[in-house]
Amino acid sequence: MSGLVVYKASAGSGKTYVLVREFLLKCFTQARYPSHLNLLAVTFTNKAAHEMRSRVISTLHSFSQKKKEPLFNYFIKRLNWSEKKLEETSKFLLSKIIHDYTNLSISTIDKFSYKILRNFSFELSLSSDFEVEIDDSKFSEKITDKIIDDLGLNDPLTYSLLNFSNYKLSQNKSWDVQLDLQSFINKMLSEDTFLLTNYLNKITHSEIVNEQKSILKSLKDFEVNLFNYSLKIKQLISSVNSSAFYKSYIPKLILNIKTKKYKNQDKSIISAEFRKNILESKWYSKKTDIVDINQIKKISDQLHTLLYDLVNYVDKEQPNYIFKKHFYNSLFVLSIYQHLNQFIQSYKEKKNFLNVSDFNRKISSFIQSCPVPFIYEKIGARYKHYFIDEFQDTSLLQWHNLIPLIHETTSSEGGSCLVVGDPKQSIYRWRGGDPNQFLELSNAKNIWNNTPIKQETLEDNWRSSKYIVEFNNQLFNFISSKVPTEYSDIYERLEQNPIEKKSGYVELSFVNGDSYSEIEEHTLAQIMSSINQALEDGYSLSDITIITRKKKQIEVISEYLISNNIFIFSSESLLLKNCTDVQFLINNFKILQKEYEFKSKVEVLSYLIDNNFIVIKDKSKTKFIYDNAKCENDQWNKFLKSYNIDYNFRKIQVQTLYNITESLCRTFNLFRKSPNYIISFLDVILEYSLKNGNSISDFLDWWHENQDKLSVSVTKSTDTVELLTIHKSKGLEFPVVIFPFANWKMEEKPSKIWTKVPDHISQTIPYTLLPFTSKYKSWPKSCQDSFLEHDKDLIIDNVNLLYVTLTRAKNRLFIISNKNKRAGLIYKYFEDFMSFKNSNNSIYKYGERKKYLNKIKQSNKFILNSYVSNSWTKRLRVKSNRIYNWESSVNKAINLGNLIHKLMSQVIYKKDLQNLNYNETSYLDSDEVKRKIQDIILNNEIKHLFDEGQEVIVERTIVDQYKNVWIPDRLVIHNSKSVSVLDYKTGDYEDSHKSQILNYKKLLMEMGYEKVVGYLVYIIEGKVIKY
Repeated sequence: MSGLVVYKASAGSGKTYVLVREFLLKCFTQARYPSHLNLLAVTFTNKAAHEMRSRVISTLHSFSQKKKEPLFNYFIKRLNWSEKKLEETSKFLLSKIIHDYTNLSISTIDKFSYKILRNFSFELSLSSDFEVEIDDSKFSEKITDKIIDDLGLNDPLTYSLLNFSNYKLSQNKSWDVQLDLQSFINKMLSEDTFLLTNYLNKITHSEIVNEQKSILKSLKDFEVNLFNYSLKIKQLISSVNSSAFYKSYIPKLILNIKTKKYKNQDKSIISAEFRKNILESKWYSKKTDIVDINQIKKISDQLHTLLYDLVNYVDKEQPNYIFKKHFYNSLFVLSIYQHLNQFIQSYKEKKNFLNVSDFNRKISSFIQSCPVPFIYEKIGARYKHYFIDEFQDTSLLQWHNLIPLIHETTSSEGGSCLVVGDPKQSIYRWRGGDPNQFLELSNAKNIWNNTPIKQETLEDNWRSSKYIVEFNNQLFNFISSKVPTEYSDIYERLEQNPIEKKSGYVELSFVNGDSYSEIEEHTLAQIMSSINQALEDGYSLSDITIITRKKKQIEVISEYLISNNIFIFSSESLLLKNCTDVQFLINNFKILQKEYEFKSKVEVLSYLIDNNFIVIKDKSKTKFIYDNAKCENDQWNKFLKSYNIDYNFRKIQVQTLYNITESLCRTFNLFRKSPNYIISFLDVILEYSLKNGNSISDFLDWWHENQDKLSVSVTKSTDTVELLTIHKSKGLEFPVVIFPFANWKMEEKPSKIWTKVPDHISQTIPYTLLPFTSKYKSWPKSCQDSFLEHDKDLIIDNVNLLYVTLTRAKNRLFIISNKNKRAGLIYKYFEDFMSFKNSNNSIYKYGERKKYLNKIKQSNKFILNSYVSNSWTKRLRVKSNRIYNWESSVNKAINLGNLIHKLMSQVIYKKDLQNLNYNETSYLDSDEVKRKIQDIILNNEIKHLFDEGQEVIVERTIVDQYKNVWIPDRLVIHNSKSVSVLDYKTGDYEDSHKSQILNYKKLLMEMGYEKVVGYLVYIIEGKVIKY
C-alpha cells in the first residue's frame, strides 16, 4: 500500500479487520526493523480506538503463541515468510509496543488535534497549562447563566437582550431569552459558524439597527401597496353582491388584506385555483343570479386587469416580504453575536480553558502555513503511514488540518494513507461530520490532490445472516430512488454478499392506533411478542437488543419490560436523575443548603404524600402543600415531626455529605424502594466527597453539571435485554434486534441555518441565522440554497439512521412501525417498500425462523444481596481482645444466646459439631454451650434437618416482590417442591415470632415450593415449635 487507498466499507464488512491487517503489515515491513513508531491511526470514538489497539495487541499475542488463525496464514503468504519468522517477529513487535505503549499512535482525531495544540501552545498564544472543556452544551449553559447574572454590567449586551425580549413579547412569545441564548451559543461553537467568522466579525451593531429599520420600511410599503390594490378592487365590485363571486375568492381576498391575516402566513395570498380563475376571467358560478352576472360582465375587463396586476405584484414582492419577516426576526439574535463572542473569549481567558470544538479552529490557519517537518519536530513524531477510520464522520476542518500532513507523506517515497468509510453510516452531521468528503474521495479516479489514489470495496458481509443481508439490499436499493440524486448511488449499488448462506429472519410490522398513547400501547405489546418469539426459538434475553431513535422511548420500554418481569440493561434508561427517590434526596439537600428553598419543599411534600408518609385523607393535596411548604426549617422540622417523621435539620447539617444521605435513606426506607439507584447514588456521593469535600452547595453545582451522565452501575448478564439508541448502537452487533417506534419526524427541532442573504435583500448583512422551515419554498429562489441543501441533508441523514439500525442484527430483525403522520413520515419508506413487494398485510416476513443453539449456559438461580444500613454511631463499640466484650453489663443469657446463634450458623450437618470453637470466650462455660447446641440438633422435631445429603442454605437474603428483605437462619431444600425453614430465637416467645415464620412460609410458597414446614427454635429453652 502506497499513495492513498480508499476503502468503501458497508456495515459488517470487516473494516476493523482490514485496518488492523494493514496496520500490522506496515509494522512488519519497516525499513530497518519491525516498528510501530511512524504509524498513526485516527478514528472517531474512544471505543473504536480502544478496539483497534486491543486487536493489534491480541493479534500479535496470538501470532507469538503459534495460533494459526486466518490472518496468520495471510501474512505467511503476503510476506513470503516462514511460520517461525512470523512468530519471532510478532514477539519482537509485541514486546516493543508494550514497552513503548504511549507511542502506539491509535487515537481519536480530537486527541491528535489536542496533541498538536499542546505542542504549539506558544505559537498559538495559549497558556501552557490550559484546560479542556469537553461538553459544549454544558459550556453554553454556563455562559448563558453568567450572561444573565451579569445583566446591567455589560451595557451593549444588556441593551441587545432587552430589545430581543421586547420583540418576543410583541410576537406573543415568552419574554425569557435564556433558551434562545443557549441555542445561539451552541450554534456559535459549531464549525459552520467558525467558517463564516470573517463575515460576521465585520457586521456592526449600528448596521444591524439600520438594516432593521430598512426592512420595516419595505414591509410597510408592501402592506400599503396591497391595501391600495384591495381598495381599488373593493370600489370596482361595490355594485355586486359579495355572494355572487365564485367561491367568494374576491371578497375573501379583500378581507385578508384588510385584516392583514396574510402576515402570519408563509404562502401566497392568491391560491393556485384563484390564479387560474383570474387568467380565465371566471368570476361567478352557475348558481349566481342573472342580475349579478350582468353587473360582473360590465366590470370583467377592468377586474381582470386589476387582479392580473396584483398577481404580478404579489409574485414579485411577496416572496421578498415573507423572507424579510424571517430576516428581520433573525437580526435580534445576530445583533448580540459580537457581544457574545467577546464575552465568551474573555470568559475562556479568565478560566484558562478551550472547548474541544476550538481545537481544529485554533490550528486550522496555522497548520496550513506551517512547514510539515516543523510540525513533526514539535509533536515529537514523524508519521509515514496514516490510517483514517470512519472517514464519513470527519468534519471539514478536521480533514483540512490533516491534508498537509497526508500530502507531505504520500508525496514522499514509501509514504501511504489508508482511508476507510461508509457514507451510508454518516449519522453525526450535528457534530460536523460531512459524508460529502468521503464521496469526493471515493469518486476520485486515479489522482487526488496530485496523489495516486486506489479504490477498494469490501463487498462481503461477515455479520448478518443471508436473509437479513438480502432484505437490507432490497430495501435500500428501493429507497435509493427516494433520496437526493447526489446520494442515490451509495444505496443503488448496495449489493452486499452474505458469508452466512442459510438463515436469517426479518419481520416488518405496523401497529394501529388513532392516538400516540394507543400506538405506544400496541408497540409495547408487539415488543413483548417479539421477545417471546425469540425466547421460544432458543435465544436468551441477553441475545436481544432493542434499538430506538430517542432516549425517551428507552425509558418507556424499560418501565414496561420491568413491569413484565423482564430485566433490562441500559445506561440511558438508568440515569440516577430519573429516579424519584434520588430527586427526593436532591431536594432535601437544597432545603438543607437554603431554608427558603420553597420549591424544593413543595417537591418533598408531594413525594411524602404520594408515598404515604403523610396521609391527608380528604384534604386537597395542592392546598395542603401550599399551606405547609412556605416555612423556615425549624417550623418545617416541627411540621414533619407531627407526622412521625423525625429528622432534625440542625443535627443533620453538621454531618458529612455521605452520612446525611445515608441517614435520609434510612429515615424514608429508600433502600427498600430503589436499592440499585440509591446504592449507586451513595457511591457517587462517596466518590465526590472524598475528592471534593462535604459542601452541599458545591455538590449541588457539581450534580447540576454531571447529572446527565450519572447512571446506575450495572453489568450486562445472561438474563437482561439491552436497550440503546441508534447512535449508541453504531459499530455494534447483536443476535436479535428489535426496532420499535420506527417512525419519526425528519427533524424534531428546527435547525438554525446560516443563510446567504442576497444583495437585493441587503447590502450590509451577508449571512443571517434562520430556523429551518418547510415553507422556505415561498421565499425568493436566491434565498433558498441553504435550505435546499439542508432539506437534502435531512433526507439522507434519516435514511442513514435507518441503515445503521437495520444492519446491527446478526440473526433476527424485528421492525415495528406505525402510520401516524403526526409522529413522522419515516414509515412511508416501509409502506412503499411493502407495496413494491405486493404485500397487503400489516406484517411482512422475509426468511425463516430457525431454532437457535444458545451456547450460553443458563442459570435458574438469582441471588440479590441486600444493602444493610445502620447508623455508625449505633454500630460502633470498643472491642476487647475477644469477639464480644463480655465485661459489659449485657445480660449473660443474651450473650449466651448470641454466641449459640453464631455457632449454629456454622453447622450445616451434624458432623460440623466437632469443628466448632466452644472456647471462643472465657466468660461462658464451653460445656454448657456445647450441650445447648447438641440439645437443639438432636431435638426429635428437627434432628432430620441436620442429616447429610440435603441442600442447606444458611442466612441467605431473599427479596420479595415488594423489595422487602428477609433472612431466614436456615433453609433445608428436600426437593424441588418441598423445603423446611428454621429461625433461631434467643429470648422468650413473642407473637411477632409466629408472624415472621409464617411470612417465611408464604414467601417460599410464592417462590414455587408446594410444601413448606416452619420451625421456631428457642435456643436457651431448647424448645421447638412447628408450623
